[in-house]
Amino acid sequence: MLKKFMQTRTHSESTTETDAPKINLKSPSALTPISKLVKAAPKDEGSKLIVGAHIELKDSEITDCDILVVEGRVKSAIKSRQIRIAQGGVFVGTAEVDIAEIRGFFDGDLIVHKQLIVHATAHIHGHICYTSMTVEDGAIITGSIENQMSVNTTQTMQAQTPPHVRLT
Repeated sequence: MLKKFMQTRTHSESTTETDAPKINLKSPSALTPISKLVKAAPKDEGSKLIVGAHIELKDSEITDCDILVVEGRVKSAIKSRQIRIAQGGVFVGTAEVDIAEIRGFFDGDLIVHKQLIVHATAHIHGHICYTSMTVEDGAIITGSIENQMSVNTTQTMQAQTPPHVRLT
């Protein structure tokens, strides 16, 4: 049918060979693979929930979320790989994560298995249990702070200590 259409065109309607693009539809390289057209998510990312500015998420339990980004207000319990609280973001509740980066406000219980990064603009209130922590000058932290290494060491020592010896 295409040949028939091309043959019915008059000479004045036709284009020169240099003007017309040449496409070999039988060639596998003629079409761009979909994998090149679609931008893949970075490998360190995963399922991500972003609670944007001026959005409030309350009385919820967040599950199956690799990364929680808080720019608005969240009142919740979460167990995740990462939590990132932006400057102006508020998280109230319980969080158990591998990595926490806090620039905003956190109030509650925070358990960080790998790294806690507290920026100068952060306000943290509550109970914090961490493995590694970096705090910038200007951050405000109130409440109790425990190093997991010391907690785990004490628990291991107590488990290995004979029952007649008491550690304090």
